[in-house]
This record gives sequence, C-alpha cells and structure tokens, in this order.
Amino acid sequence: MRIAKERAHSARRALRAWRRDGGAKRMKAALLSVALVLSQLLGALAPTVALAAESSSWFDNPNGTRYISDVVGVTREQVVGELESHQGDSFYLGTPYLGLGDTGDMPRPNGDHGSYRAGMQCTGFVCYVMAAAGGNPYSALSTNGANWWNTNVWERICKAQDVVSYRFDTKEELLASGLAQRGDIIVATPDSSVPVSGTDRYGNTWDGHAGFFWGSSPSEDLMWHSVHSSNGFGTIESGNQTSAIQGKVWPSHYILIPLGQSRGRVTVMKASSDPAVTDGNTLYSVGGAVYGLFSDEGCTKDTGVRLTTREDGTSEAVEVSPGTYWARELSAPRGYALSNAATRVEVPAGGEADASASDVPQTNPLGLVLAKADAETGEASPLGAASLAGAEFEVRYYAGQYDEGSLPAKATRTWTVSTGEDGTADLSSATGDDLYRDAAGNAVVPLGTVAIRETRAPEGYVASDKTFVTRVTAEGTAEHVSTYAAPTVAEQVSRGDLELVKAESGSMRRLAGVPFRITSATTGESHVIVTDENGQASTASSWAAHATRTNANDTAGEGSWDAAAGVWFSGTTGKATAPDDSKGALPYDTYAVEELRCAANEGLRLVSMTVTVSRDARTVELGTVDDDQGPRIATTLTGKGGEHLAEAAGSVTLTDEVEYENLEPGKEYELTGTLMDRETGKAVTGADGKAVTATAKLAPKLSTGKAKVTFEFDATGLAGHSVVAFEELSQGGKTVATHADIDDEGQTVLFPKIGTTATDAEDGSHDAAADDDVTITDTVEYQNLVPGKEYELTGTLMDRETGEAVTDAKGEKVTATTRLTPEEASGTATVTFRFDGSDLAGRTVVAFEELSREGHVYATHSDLSDEGQSVAFPQVRTTASDAADGDKVIDAAPGQRVADTVSYSNVTPGTEYRVRGHLLDAETSEELATAETTVTPESSEGTVEVVFDVDGTGLEGRRLVCTEELSRADKVVATHADLKDEGQTVSLPGIHTTATDAADGDHEATAADKVTITDRVEWSGLVKGREYTVTGTLMDKSTGEGVKGSDGSPVTARATFTADAESGSTDVTFEFDGSALAGHDVVAFETIAHDGRTVATHADLEDRGQTVSITEAPPEAPKGEKATRGGGQLPKTGDAGIPVAPIAGLCAAAGLSLAGARALRRRGKGGEPDVRIERGPEGGTGPLGGGGTDD
Repeated sequence: MRIAKERAHSARRALRAWRRDGGAKRMKAALLSVALVLSQLLGALAPTVALAAESSSWFDNPNGTRYISDVVGVTREQVVGELESHQGDSFYLGTPYLGLGDTGDMPRPNGDHGSYRAGMQCTGFVCYVMAAAGGNPYSALSTNGANWWNTNVWERICKAQDVVSYRFDTKEELLASGLAQRGDIIVATPDSSVPVSGTDRYGNTWDGHAGFFWGSSPSEDLMWHSVHSSNGFGTIESGNQTSAIQGKVWPSHYILIPLGQSRGRVTVMKASSDPAVTDGNTLYSVGGAVYGLFSDEGCTKDTGVRLTTREDGTSEAVEVSPGTYWARELSAPRGYALSNAATRVEVPAGGEADASASDVPQTNPLGLVLAKADAETGEASPLGAASLAGAEFEVRYYAGQYDEGSLPAKATRTWTVSTGEDGTADLSSATGDDLYRDAAGNAVVPLGTVAIRETRAPEGYVASDKTFVTRVTAEGTAEHVSTYAAPTVAEQVSRGDLELVKAESGSMRRLAGVPFRITSATTGESHVIVTDENGQASTASSWAAHATRTNANDTAGEGSWDAAAGVWFSGTTGKATAPDDSKGALPYDTYAVEELRCAANEGLRLVSMTVTVSRDARTVELGTVDDDQGPRIATTLTGKGGEHLAEAAGSVTLTDEVEYENLEPGKEYELTGTLMDRETGKAVTGADGKAVTATAKLAPKLSTGKAKVTFEFDATGLAGHSVVAFEELSQGGKTVATHADIDDEGQTVLFPKIGTTATDAEDGSHDAAADDDVTITDTVEYQNLVPGKEYELTGTLMDRETGEAVTDAKGEKVTATTRLTPEEASGTATVTFRFDGSDLAGRTVVAFEELSREGHVYATHSDLSDEGQSVAFPQVRTTASDAADGDKVIDAAPGQRVADTVSYSNVTPGTEYRVRGHLLDAETSEELATAETTVTPESSEGTVEVVFDVDGTGLEGRRLVCTEELSRADKVVATHADLKDEGQTVSLPGIHTTATDAADGDHEATAADKVTITDRVEWSGLVKGREYTVTGTLMDKSTGEGVKGSDGSPVTARATFTADAESGSTDVTFEFDGSALAGHDVVAFETIAHDGRTVATHADLEDRGQTVSITEAPPEAPKGEKATRGGGQLPKTGDAGIPVAPIAGLCAAAGLSLAGARALRRRGKGGEPDVRIERGPEGGTGPLGGGGTDD
C-alpha cells in the first residue's frame, strides 16, 4: 500500500510539472507520469510481489515485553513441531512461489491446496505455518482485515504490541549475535541504496522478504522460506525451500523476530498456617481463595491471570509464558486473614510450577474471658468483706457455631479460669487443655462457640447457675477479630441477720430502749438497732421490714429511738443499694456490736462483741446480753507547758492524764493510748509509718485514781491538724473500758499552722524599689490556735540567694513583731517591716515567721522558695553608646542618637515594665533628652535598648550621662542614676584653636603677597586609632565672610591625622596672598570630620586665640635717601660697631649668586634659560630680600 501511495504522489508531481513548464520539460514530465502510473498499476497487480516496499528503517525493540508468539497465540514448540513434521516430505517444500491472487487470496501449500492452485509467497508461508500450529496470525497480524501479508504489518505489530525484535545491518551480524533460534521469524528489508521504484544491481525489483530461521545453532546460515526465482546472489530455485539466509534484493537488512519460549503451567497450593486451629473446624476452608499473578515483586503489573483454590487448597493449572511471577492473594478463603505476602514462582518453559502459600486463620485474642460484678450495685466492687476474687469458671470451646440448646456433648477444648481481685478472668492463667496461641504467643480462641459456667463462687457470694454462650465469628480481613463479647457475671452477695435479748445481770430484767451500734469491720458502715419493750432486737425483715424507716435510729436521740425501724447495710462506701426484704440486712462481713450508753443501762458495764455473717439467708443468734457495773476512764491530753498546743516539728512529747473509776484494787491493768487525727478519723502515724501509740501499766490501791500515758513521736507534717488521744483499759488481755471520743476537747491537742504573704506596702505587689525607706507587709494566715489566748508573731527577712538574714544600712537584721489574741481558731494578722533597703537592688527577700506563746514556739513558716513570702527588688544597669557605630563618642552636630542598653534583673517574667531614660550633662545635670520603651520579659533578667535623639550642636567637649528608671504599673521599682558611671556616659569631641603668624608665633602678620598662618588645633574626645581630617577656613572678622585668595577662592587648609589618644593637637597651615588685607583681622574656623561626617567645629569670630591681625608693611625709603634702620640712618662705612668686611662679603656673595643664576639660565632645558630668584625674609630680592622663591 505504501509503495502505491508513493507512486501516485510521484505521478501527481509530474502532472504539476507539466502544467508549470512547456516544451521539452512538459514532455519529460509526461513520460515520467506515464511511467509511474504504469509502475503503480503493475506493482499492484503483480502476483509475485509478496511484501510491499519498505524503507530500511525498522523498529528495533530488544526490550519489548511480549513475543510475536504471544500475539499470535502459538508457541515455539508448536511452530517447530509443525515444520519438523513435514521436513522430509513435500507438504511445504517445493510449493511454487505465487502471489495471493493466484491462490484464492490464501497461501496454499502442496499438501493443502484443496480446489485452489498450490502456491505461497513468503509471508503467506509464515502465516500458514503459524495457523497450522494452532495460532491465529491472520486476525492477530491484520489491521484492516486484508493486509496481514504486508511488510508494514510486522513493524506495526512490533510497535503496537511492544513485541521483541532485533535489527541487524548484515546477515553476518545476525548469525554472530547468538540470538537466533530455530523457528524464529526473519524479515529482510532492502537497503536504502536500492531505489524504491527501481532494481538492485542484479535486476531484482525492490521488495521485502520473510521466513523461518532453520539453523540447528544460532550461527548456522539456514532459512526455510518461500522465494521467487533466482535473484543472482543466492537463490537456486523458485518456491518453498531451505537455503542460506537471504533477502529478495541486495543488499538487505535483517530483522529477527523471536518466538517466545514454550508456555508453562502454574498452580497455587494453599494450606493453613495453624492446623491446630483449623483442622476439623468447618468455619475454616482453604477453598475459594483467589490469587492474582503479577510480573513484578511489588505486584503492580497484573498479568490478568486468576487462580482460585478448591476445597483441597489447590487451584486449576493455568498456562502462562515461562518466567518469574509473584502470586498474591486477592481474596481470602472462609475464616482466614487476607495475606499480603507475594509468593515468587519460577515457571519453566514447558513445565509446571507451584506457588505454595499459607494463610493465618482468624482468631479472637482473649485477654478478658469474663468479668464479675456485684448483683446489687452492678459494679466490679464487692460488698462488705466479700470478694470477687477466687471465683472459678469452666470455659468450653466448640469448633462450630452453636447456641445453648445445641451445644455438643463434648467440647473441643476445656479450660478452668479464676477471677482476680478486680473480678476479671483471662486465659493467661487458665488450666486444662492446651491454649490456642497466635504467632506472637498470645492466647486466642478460634472461630466457634464459647460456653462459660461458674463452678465455684468467690468468698461471700452465691454461685450463679447461668451458662453464658458467646459466638466468635469472622470479620474483616485481619488476623484478629473482636467478635467475642466477654460476659459480665453478676452475683448475689451472701446476706444474713442477727438478733439478741438485752437484760440486766443478776436480775435478768429485760431492758427496753437500749441502742446497739452495728459496725462493718470492712467498710466502717454503721447502723443502730434498738431493743423493744421485751428487750429484743433483730435486723431481720420479718422483725422490722428493711424498707420501714430504714436506719432511722442512726440519727435519732434518746427518747426518739424506734424499735420498729428497719435496718439495711449497703455493704459499700460508694453506691448505696435499695433495701430488699427478701434478703438479709447484713452483707457477708464481720461486725462489731457495741452497746451504747443510755438511761436504761446507766451505771452498767456496756457490752461489746464481734459477730460474723458468713451464710446466706441465715440469722445469727446472740442470745441474752447482760450488763453489770464496770470500769470507767476519762482523759486529758496536753503538750508542753500544759497547753492544748504543740509544734508540728521534729520530736514532740504529749501527755495524756487518765482518770479511772470502778477498778478492782490490787489487780494489774494496762492503759493503751492511740493518737487519732481529728480531720481524717484515722490513727496518726510516725516516721516509720506505724500508728503512734503508748502504754502504761498500773495496779491501783484504790478503785479510783489517775495515771499518765506519754506519747513521743515525730510530729512533722501535722501543722494545721488536731490529734485526739483514744485510750483503752484492759485487764488480763480483755478490754474493760475505753474512751474514744473524737470530739472531746479535753482529749485534743492542736498543732497550729501559719502561712505568709509578703508584699510591698505601697501597692501590695511582690516587688519593690531598693530605696532608703522600704515598707513590707507580711500577712500571716494562722490555723488551729486556741481562741482567747495571746500569741506573738516574729518575722525576719531573709536573703533568698545567701539564706542569711537581711541587714539594713546599719548592719542590723531586719525583723518585726506583732501580738494577737484571736477570737477564732483561724484568721490573719499583719507583720510590718520598715527599713533602709538601698543596698537590696537585684536581691529577693523572703519573710520568715514564727508563732509563739509564753516563750514556746508553736509554728514556723520559713520556705526560701515560697513566692508568696517573697518580695523582689529589681535592678537595672545601663551602657550608653553611639547608636550609629556603637562607640562612646557622638558628634557635636544635629541628629545624634545615643543608644542606652539597659540590663535588668530580678523582674517578674510575663509582666510589662516601662523603661524611662534621661540624658543629662555630666557636669551640670542639665536634662538634654528623654526616651522610654516598654518590655515584657520572658525571664527574670534581660536587656532592652532605649534610644535618645539629641542635637549635639554646641555641646563640643562635653560628657553626657544616661540615667534609667524601671517601673511597673506606674510604680518605679528600680533606678540607675550615677553621673560618674563611665558605662552610662558618651562624650562629644571638642576643639580649641590658636592661630599665629608662622614667622614669629604672635597674633600679627604683615600684609604681603604671601602670608603664612599656623593654627594649632587642640582636640579632645576623639576615638583612639581613628583617622580624622581637620579643615580650616579663614574668615574676615569685619565682614564675617571667608577670606579669598588672589584667585578669588576661599582661603582654606587641611590636615589628616590618626588620633593616638583621646586628646591631642594638630597644626593646620594657611598660605595666602594677604597684600590687600592690611588692617583686617582674620579668624581661623576649624572643623574636624571622620569619614566625611563632621564631629566637631570651632567657629567663633570673637575668639582672640583664633585671630591674627594683618598690619601694613613698613614704607620703602625714597630714592636718594638712605634707608634707616630702627628709625635712624643706615650705618656708614666705617661706623663704629658695624662690620664693614662682612657686609662686603655678603655683597660679593650676592654677586656670585646672580652670576650663578645667569649661568643656570644659560644651561636651561631646550636652550631656554632657567631662572630661580630667591627672596629674602623681608620681601626684597636676594639674600636680604623676602623669603620664598620665584621661578
């Protein structure tokens, strides 16, 4: 098809040329057009054209993912087997080479031509063989139903299906590659040197070729193909044959399209990873698992192959191409967790491979098998002295789904579990059959049914007769399920009753209206029953219904006791339970039964006894309880000084004085005292954690008397508590009298407690300014004092950092004292400290307080870390510098900024403070500027910067000092104002100048065409090591304007120097034409600059030190007159005192000088004279004239 299109395109080009050109050009184009049209028609109709024309370019795809055999649906073994079966006959061999039109549009070999003519072209032979081998090449290779035979199809299929192919420029390269195997397809394509519309050097028409590689090794040059007649370079005969590998034209390129390897078979074999769990359990099955086959380990490239297991765990074998695959479970079978593991399987060509895998059965972890609860409260807390621990349950597991009525006679496995203190039971401590465990070793239960039955009740409870059945079912895809619901087994506590008869000893007179307190030894729950008119009392509902005025006698007083009121014990300190007349009033427990004092038993010995209720629905008969007269005791507990007070610190001694009566003289008794905490109702414990007790033995001579019991113990931690002494009198190991009244004031000793809050008296805050008059108020809260008695509070201020007492400016400790007589046991008092605290900046003071009475200390509060007792004195320090460059010098110019870095300490983090600064003249204290900022510190110390804007003009040579104050809520808490502190100080450069005549150093100069003035600039306040430039300008004092030179420009001078100290001097020299300035005063103005910035100036027209007066020059002598010297005549020759010879010598020297000058002029450069005339000091010419030189 492509060659036909190309020929048609060429014909159209020729026709366009015909229209465009005339004459010979049109004729030439017409002939070309006719030739191309005929070539197209002949090429399309020629029966020998097996493959359409193709360029030498080819799709080279060595890394393709498929083989041509995969596309066609045939294997190498099938293709080779088909050819080998006819290698010795003429089924294929010898079949003529004919085009499709000559064979009914289908290739017809000798052995299968039917009613058609036998004949095959090259691609027809290849396709027929693959079809005969079981493939479907005609539809697989066709893109439009009719061009399966075209060369284009090979390239299109290779590209579209990512088919493996290899391109070689020559046959020799192909054979040397080692890639060719028998049965592979070879396609030969003409080289680009062969004209598409022409022939090769042997006259062969442009054409492609295809056949099978038939070598017995990759290098054997043998091909089975159908080819036309001799092409002049290899073919011997026309038709189907085996020969050397060749194309239809020369030269050609060769494409190797290998067949894939033989297909293999893959199966999945699945098993349970834990047969002990799954064997015999129909809730598990290895059948129905679905596996996918992937070509990569990550299982991202799905081949589309699916393998489903049967009940025996194996799948049907599925054919796949040989290679490496990974099988991964897509759907788990019944009762198993989905496995994400990928199983590697190598599928050999023509062989079989098994992917063996195992699944983890789903199980339910059983951390909790069951939980017990009290039936009355529904909570996991026992009543009375009963316990939820120790209950035993039989746990039976069945491999299947059942309900209670269909449970099999024999369980799969059986265990026994026991409950713990919390009423729960788990499998970890189970006995019986082996436990099921997961891979991590945790106890689990497989899918199935669990039945639980109680076999033994815990202490104090009645066993449940209910069987609890729970099913464990599959859920989700994970290994562990949570479908087991642990049952809560509610049990009834054993309840019973007690009853008694009260009578007087001896007479046995029944006593009515006598109360008895019944108290649980476990919970402390206590209720009162009262004897009726017959002296009888009972807790049973048959005597008095539990719900009738339940426990009314607990709060009733004598005279209102009700023998018919019901009694009910909840058995717990938490949730109360409702009375139930079908049960006993007393839960399983031990109870103290105590006769209470009343009018009916006055003067009789009270009876106490202990009774245990241990059986359900049973009444304990106490029989007749009779009384006689017995011992009595009363106690008085005191501390040191006989007060009912003691200090809660270290070792304390308390004395309990016991008064007794009705004792038998001569018999030995023992008093045992126990200290009780009034607030908790529990015994006071010592440092060893044991109750504080004391004993005393006595053998009284009389029936009445007194005895002392002494307690010695560590009272640390009892501040704010009250202790009460309980006493018990025993004889022969039996208690005969007690005194245990927690509210008895005589038995009580108080341990006072104080707490303090120290603040600044000014505003009640915990910070203050460190000045010479500080007042701190310490508010002391007290507890547990005896009202009406006088106490003294003594306070001492302590330094938190050193732990030592704070001293004032005189070196004396800062203390304060106040007295108080409280009306109540608790209250507050104030202790005020007033002192000189000017030395306390940066320190924190803590108020220690001590409470005493009559010289005895009863309470202290001394905690250095207590913030409430503390008052902080903040501190500030400052460092001033030039904000521009950080040094200590600012310029004497406008726009100066001074940065003061304020370091603060001992402040309260998170509190806003205001920092206000003042910039002062260090000598005069004049305020030049102020600035302020706010800061909220994150810690107790830090820094903040305050910046002052100041005009430095006129401040030359002065020192400026920064003072700062720190305030909180408008209260100043710290200041720093030291005018002599160098750290707080910046300075301004100063200069002072002295201008003089350079000739003689005075303040006068003669008007001349050259005047030299030296201005000595004395400077101070400069930065050592820094380079400066001093610039001077001469000013006319009379006009206030700058002096101008002969050229009209201002007269200035400049000098650069590096300051080697903070102060020094530098000379600036002015040279100018002053001939017109006679009678004027000139003033030197000076400016010092650094890096182009003026740092100091001195410009004062009235400053005499800066001023030089210009005077007129002396008049010259008139011609003919002799000049005078000093107002007189010049000396004559021979005048006494005048050395004539030296003057003559000088004249001679002058003549020599002039002669020398002329000689120099004659020897000037370029023949020009070079004249240099020296001026003397007075302005004349020559050695006696003015100074300087003229060139």
